[in-house]
Amino acid sequence: MTKTEGTAIYISGDEYKIIYNYGDLLVLQRNGCFTLYFEKRNILLPCGKMKICTRIVTEKDSSMIFMGVTFSISGYIPGECGTKNITTTVNDTQVTFNIEERSGKLIKVTY
Repeated sequence: MTKTEGTAIYISGDEYKIIYNYGDLLVLQRNGCFTLYFEKRNILLPCGKMKICTRIVTEKDSSMIFMGVTFSISGYIPGECGTKNITTTVNDTQVTFNIEERSGKLIKVTY
């Protein structure tokens, strides 16, 4: 299956448009609503912000927020020049968000 931004994918018979591809995380859109999709684990998380699509990750206390979805921070891994890696757990899977330090822009997600 192609994961090019702007193309359609089908999950359980429903059509979604790929808005952003972050590696192991896809930001999808369907009927004006955004969804985070961890494809390898087949996890769909509806976003809290229906009409706003952002690439920015914000940190607050011991959590981080991306696209209106709050994740509990479980740790930090040193990143390369100008980046940081924040780890969290999604359904018993450790997920790493690679983020631009200065802007907070999400670069890649791996697990």
